[in-house]
Amino acid sequence: MPKQNSSNKAPIYLRLMGGLGNQLFQYAAGRSLADRLGVELVLDDRYVVRKSHHTGLALDAFNVRARVMTAAERQLFSERKIRLARWFKKLIRPLGKVFWETQSTLTFNIIFTK
Repeated sequence: MPKQNSSNKAPIYLRLMGGLGNQLFQYAAGRSLADRLGVELVLDDRYVVRKSHHTGLALDAFNVRARVMTAAERQLFSERKIRLARWFKKLIRPLGKVFWETQSTLTFNIIFTK
């Protein structure tokens, strides 16, 4: 079970991707949400460590108020589960496309009368 803070709220897990700019933006968005909800921010650095030819974990050079995932938390969010969720998202994406295409057939006509 993930470690929870004193108010028993689940932390926000942030999966970092990309270079320094992307990581800074992701951290800022995650930090803002965590502060607003009053919960802990936990960084998932597996992607940036695996893709270290890019920049690796660039946030470690800054004084960020977040911790890196523990081994137990890494197992909770396994790569297999993440891939399965990504596959499912791709599977249902066409359904949303059909919905929006059918909804976009509405027209708006302005008629001026005296």
